[in-house]
Amino acid sequence: MKGPANRADIVIREIEVIPNGREQSTVFNGRLEAAPGSAVQRDIDFPVSAIPDASKIYVRLYPGPLSQVVEGMDSILRMPYGCFEQTSSATYPNVLALDYMKRTKKLTPEVHAKAEGFISQGYQRLLTFEVPGGGFSWFGQAPANKILTAYGLMEFSDMSRVYDVDPRLIHRTQEWLASQQQPDGSWKPDTNFINEGATNRYNSDVLRITPTSPGRSKTPAIAAPA
Repeated sequence: MKGPANRADIVIREIEVIPNGREQSTVFNGRLEAAPGSAVQRDIDFPVSAIPDASKIYVRLYPGPLSQVVEGMDSILRMPYGCFEQTSSATYPNVLALDYMKRTKKLTPEVHAKAEGFISQGYQRLLTFEVPGGGFSWFGQAPANKILTAYGLMEFSDMSRVYDVDPRLIHRTQEWLASQQQPDGSWKPDTNFINEGATNRYNSDVLRITPTSPGRSKTPAIAAPA
């Protein structure tokens, strides 16, 4: 589109066209050791049916097993989607993976940017599920669910180590959970649940959602469903 100054906006996109074929991986275990002046050699055989001039070889050398583990953590990162529970199932692992890579100093700029981008999207999605008046539910509609809210509180607390989480969000979530606790230290089961088998046992069992013993100080700690 040309403007008054006869200038044009142009968008250039690179598209990688991959020929027909299938990726093949070959792993060699051992140590790269050789006598002075000599080279370490490994032979790789291409099948007879390989497409001519369409092959690329990527070589990765790992200094130790931990390097392979850390690299594999990149594949843990997922884009969040869905309801509160689904969003958390992607966002929380992203948070824990980024925190681990930061603490072990095994973080590359590319993986850092990818993780922070996904965490930012997850954080913004989770905020949309906060119920007016406090707490969280699957779709942001009242009533709030205490177990989901407690799980979210743990998630936001861990997230704050690697991402800028509004401390007011954590505080008001704590306050809401504390306000739901009974005088004997227990929490009443939530009346609204998504009945899907695995969580049905939480619908009426006070003990399952109350890990703290009666008589202790009010602590918003509720067991999350497995």
